[in-house]
Amino acid sequence: MAARCRQHDRIASRPHCHLDDLRPYCDFIGVWVTHGHERLEHHWALDLSALPGSRWPLPRFGASDCRCPAHLIALPKRPSDGRLQQTLGAGEWLEPAVCHDP
Repeated sequence: MAARCRQHDRIASRPHCHLDDLRPYCDFIGVWVTHGHERLEHHWALDLSALPGSRWPLPRFGASDCRCPAHLIALPKRPSDGRLQQTLGAGEWLEPAVCHDP
């Protein structure tokens, strides 16, 4: 998990995922993580899109392999941990510094 966080925190010289292309234009503020085998990105994208003020800034971004409108949701501010827990279920918010711990 830490390696994935570090990957998304840096600006890649040779992008190899959708987020790498976007990364130079945004700030990395942290990640919501959970552990398990179930793929949750489809549920999370739809659940986050229902939050007040949310929007799909780039249609189909990160969702070329599914029917989701996108896997990138813009929010006016970071939801509280409680709101994320309520919306996304079990998990935790990791600040960038935690992503860099060895």
